[in-house]
Amino acid sequence: MTTIDALSSIQIRSGTARQQPVTTLEARLKTAIAPREDAANGVDAPSQPDFDSFYLALLRQDENFNALEFLKNYVGADGDKTFRTTAAQMEVLQLAMARLKEEGQIDSDAYKSAMKAFGSAYSMNFMLSAYMRDAMNPSDDEDSRENIEW
Repeated sequence: MTTIDALSSIQIRSGTARQQPVTTLEARLKTAIAPREDAANGVDAPSQPDFDSFYLALLRQDENFNALEFLKNYVGADGDKTFRTTAAQMEVLQLAMARLKEEGQIDSDAYKSAMKAFGSAYSMNFMLSAYMRDAMNPSDDEDSRENIEW
């Protein structure tokens, strides 16, 4: 049986329980490159070949390179668009930015391009979420069709 100490709600006392070590977000992102079976929010982490293709294109970019367009149009080995959702695009961009940061390339064009693409994907995801929320939960104003009495 697990008991909670009255002085601390985070400390768990149990004879068999072992506390998990605290890991940084960057360490968790590094391990997220391999596909996960239980992906959060229904988004699988990109496979290693797909991530490597994007990362190499990001590093070798020319002046006309658009990271977000590259992700939208990227076709994986299975012939399907791998990064077709904004959540998948944000996931791979976060992984790329974490790796670039780890390699000390924060001031590089690749990092700036990934950051710009992440901002665009995040904004699009936010707008789509707001639209879906409004569409699925219509307002209850007095002119609503449900409130009009005939």
